[in-house]
Amino acid sequence: MEFGESPTIKLRGQSPLVVVDGVPYKNLALKDFAADDIESIDVLKGATASALYGERGAAGAIMITTKKGLGEEGLNIDLNSKTMFFAGYLAFPKVQSAYSHGLGGKFGDNYVWGDKLDIGRTALQYDPYSYEWNERELTSKGKNNYKNFLQTSFVTNNNVSVSQKGKYGSVRGSMTHVHQKGQYPNQGMDKGNFSLGGTMNYKAFSMDAGLTYNKNVISNTNGKGYSSSYIYDMVIWGGTEFDVRDYKDYWVKGKENIQQNWYDNSWYDNPWFKSQEVVDSYDTDLVTGYANLSYEIRPWLKAMVRGGIDAYTTKNKWWNAMSANYAWNKHGFFGINRQSGFSANTDGIMLANKSFGKFSVDGLMGLSMYYTSDDFVRGTTSKGLNTPGFYSLNASVDPAKVSSGLTRMQTNSIYGKATLAWDNTYYLDVTGRNDWTSTLSADERSYFYPSLAGSIIVSEIISLPKFIDFSKIRAF
Repeated sequence: MEFGESPTIKLRGQSPLVVVDGVPYKNLALKDFAADDIESIDVLKGATASALYGERGAAGAIMITTKKGLGEEGLNIDLNSKTMFFAGYLAFPKVQSAYSHGLGGKFGDNYVWGDKLDIGRTALQYDPYSYEWNERELTSKGKNNYKNFLQTSFVTNNNVSVSQKGKYGSVRGSMTHVHQKGQYPNQGMDKGNFSLGGTMNYKAFSMDAGLTYNKNVISNTNGKGYSSSYIYDMVIWGGTEFDVRDYKDYWVKGKENIQQNWYDNSWYDNPWFKSQEVVDSYDTDLVTGYANLSYEIRPWLKAMVRGGIDAYTTKNKWWNAMSANYAWNKHGFFGINRQSGFSANTDGIMLANKSFGKFSVDGLMGLSMYYTSDDFVRGTTSKGLNTPGFYSLNASVDPAKVSSGLTRMQTNSIYGKATLAWDNTYYLDVTGRNDWTSTLSADERSYFYPSLAGSIIVSEIISLPKFIDFSKIRAF
């Protein structure tokens, strides 16, 4: 997983939809949440998720409920601060340190089976202080190069929240700041979160609403993968006859921003150079908001209107300095991508829960509209940079390459779900949904997907051994 990425969650091998307070946000990931703002997390699987959220819920849904100040009455102020340190790996990859980098017993090639070390043999080696090649003894002084390159990583999380609960409702505001320092140099993340939410109840009316703003800045995500991995640089490709700490001054003096200080000019890069001069950074702003209004028509019948929106802007900049061996362009490179968009969800739902003796019905019927729009503008330099250390499209040797795009989609839906039960033992679940999607042709944009499932609570019918307290049979 890249530094700063959202954790991957799979339900039955697929990525589930994230639903917050009933709203399925398109551009919201788990990493965007402040843990102190979460009240509960549930999982919705199967046909119910598809009926409520369409094809987006086909893999299930992670249902998140946020805090809204529903605790003790009166004014409440909470302060939380957490810090976690990462000491590093439990074990480091074992590598041979008997031979230098090279091939076939000869020092100098870009592999790791060169000449014998620590037996008094000499070879023409690069001196990172004089920038010259001198005949020196081959020793295994870089056995711990990877370990010596790592830094202590930590993450600190500070949160303050204020809530007020009264007779007719509650309100809660929260601010969170997260700072993370990565295990590699120049890896850092700062994330700010502000949220405001509340509830209101008056007679048959009830309402809850929320607004959240997220700011996430990541200095550099490099450090993983075949081309950018420090493990490849120092464990697989690099030998142990050099000490990585001797290369911290990664520019050749007098050739700053032009020539890196490194013994290899063809395959891979000085790790310190790569951490500072081969950069992939992100700056994201995300706003989400929702409102939910419901009215109790009868004790068993309720009407609800719900709407939610999320809007984001992400600016991604990536560049490498001149003399980079394994990056985007050896003569220097700069790229920038600005992507923005939003999604809007609106639902109107009728909910019913009625019992007739041993028979009961729990169901809903709804209408929904989902709209999403995304656009991007992307530019990259061409044939290198004309000014060392100046990272801009204006520094492109040839005219910069620029592209843009726009996507839009709308889906209108009608859906329903009903659970029929007899004596709390026999259950029949029926769901159905019809979507009309704008991205399909007129003849194919309407599609219907129903489901039918039954279940029996066996433990309500027969006596089971004491070590079994519940048994259920389901059929789809």
